Amino acid sequence: LTGARAVAQPNVNATTIRAFPMPFPPRAEQDLIVRLVEATEERRSGMAESVGDGRMRVDTLDQSVLAQAFRGEL
Repeated sequence: LTGARAVAQPNVNATTIRAFPMPFPPRAEQDLIVRLVEATEERRSGMAESVGDGRMRVDTLDQSVLAQAFRGEL
């Protein structure tokens, strides 16, 4: 498929949408949500870094074991 496709929905436009009430949590709750999301992202990033470090160690260990095996040291 190429090009954009659009459909028209009668009676739904920006004015109609603006008329709907949009409930938002209080500012303090919004701030808490942001802090929790940021903390979760920091933990996720730390875990991803740890996994990367672990993979590098495994690769190094694999190479070391193979080298020892080829030298007959195992």
